[in-house]
Amino acid sequence: MKRKFVSLVLCFMLVLGLSIPTSAAFEMPVEIPPPGYGEQYSTPENPFNFGPRADKMTPEQEKAAGIVDPFAGIQPFATVEKLCYIAGGSYTVYSTATGSTSKGFVSSRERVWVYNNNSNANRYYIRFLNYGTIDYGYVDKAAVKIPSTSWSAPITTGSISQDYSAGGHAGIDVAAPAGTQVNAVTSVSHRSRIYTGVLNGTTYLVNYGNYIDCTSGGTQVIYAHLSKFTNGTANTTLSSYRSRFTGTESISTVATFTPSAGAKIGEVGNTGWSSGNHLHFETRNASNISTKYDPYTYVVFPGVGY
Repeated sequence: MKRKFVSLVLCFMLVLGLSIPTSAAFEMPVEIPPPGYGEQYSTPENPFNFGPRADKMTPEQEKAAGIVDPFAGIQPFATVEKLCYIAGGSYTVYSTATGSTSKGFVSSRERVWVYNNNSNANRYYIRFLNYGTIDYGYVDKAAVKIPSTSWSAPITTGSISQDYSAGGHAGIDVAAPAGTQVNAVTSVSHRSRIYTGVLNGTTYLVNYGNYIDCTSGGTQVIYAHLSKFTNGTANTTLSSYRSRFTGTESISTVATFTPSAGAKIGEVGNTGWSSGNHLHFETRNASNISTKYDPYTYVVFPGVGY
């Protein structure tokens, strides 16, 4: 149908004696897929087990995962803030701690800054994105969840381009410019690694590309598609293979180091099975890497950009 339309336009221009632009002007735009990478979806050949999304957990699952309400004990108003996420569903944000006047709403997995509010037992005072503008208001405490972990955010800027999905996406993708700082979530031993593969005699960066991993408390963390390592030298010469790789794979470790929590360990890139600059952050069972966990079980990010 589109080709017929273009042909009619060309004929009409010829009849009117108008000049015809180059064919490039009539090329249909190519749809750019969202950031993607290897080992992201379960397939019959590579079956994965996905844990539930944190906002879909039952109270029993939340307790087992260590997910808690944002504040415990008595804390002064507006002196303590934490980046939290909204539990499943949509919740009204009110203009006062006890009133019924609405000023907006927050939805499942939205990230909000939460301030303790001792004046009301039922609502927290939050900073949230209200139709594109930063705003403040009160929301039911039942709406707000935060992991009990003390992990730092792996990245503090950017926007989530692909969320974790219990049905198939193994981590959270944060789109950010190349070179954006990637940070250690915790102070344990980390490895700078390069994922390569050989297909038809050619070696490529595949799947995670240049990536870093670590293990903490039985959970393996993946920081994938990096352009640079702070420790060790990332591969910047090989081409990246931009689809699922089925050739001979190899993973080499170029450095082992123990950073401080929050310290820079690398930079955002577009290496391996990826279609744009982003950080792929993944958490999985260290003893059985086919079992994937929702990263929101451990850390909420990014801290800005919503």
